[in-house]
Order: sequence, then C-alpha cells, then structure tokens
Amino acid sequence: MVAPTFKALQDQLDFEKLVAAAWKELNKCLNKGVFYVSLKKRRFETVEFNDDGIAWEVIKVDYSMSEKEVMYWYYNIQQALEEDLSELEIEDALDEDPPRSLGPVERSRVSQVRDWLKDGG
Repeated sequence: MVAPTFKALQDQLDFEKLVAAAWKELNKCLNKGVFYVSLKKRRFETVEFNDDGIAWEVIKVDYSMSEKEVMYWYYNIQQALEEDLSELEIEDALDEDPPRSLGPVERSRVSQVRDWLKDGG
C-alpha cells in the first residue's frame, strides 16, 4: 500500500475543515431558532426548518465537487411522503456520483443560507 501524498493529506484536511465550518454555521442557525432539531430523531444531522409554511429537513451537509463548495441538501417532508420516498432512499440518491435528482430534494450553498438569514430568512 502506498502512503498518501502530502497534497492528498492537505486536501483531506481542507475538506474536513469546510464541512466542519458548514456544521458550525448550521449550529448558529439552530441557536437563533431558525432551524430546529427534530424531536423524533436522535441524531444531530436531522435538522428541520419551515419556509413559507413548508416543512423541510436537512438530510446532508457535504462538499460538492461540481460547486466547489459545501452544500446543504434538504427535502420537502410532505412531498417526500406523497411520493412515498423514505429518508434512506433520499440518502442513497444523494450518495450517487453525481447525486440523483429527486422532486422533493433541493440544495443550497452555505453562503446562500447565510445570505437568506441576513435578509430576514
């Protein structure tokens, strides 16, 4: 087995910092009451928010190779139920490369969410 190069190790560290920063940004939103952790779930990644009367759930925070930025992936809870899509099916679709598009799933850059909150989100 070949040891990873210094550049590969640095890239991995940079990636981990970006994802950690995105989670920190999401945590700030939680502290402001914009998002809330679902009480029916026991994992931190399950974060819900309401926008114009629509309940959304953040399902993934990860670096997008195509966008070259950390993204939040979230889905319309009611639409997923209507389309009979489970959380696992949505997660599997997002784990594909590139992520498979599903009707109730949307994504935003961390910077977009930050700007939305500054504008009164």
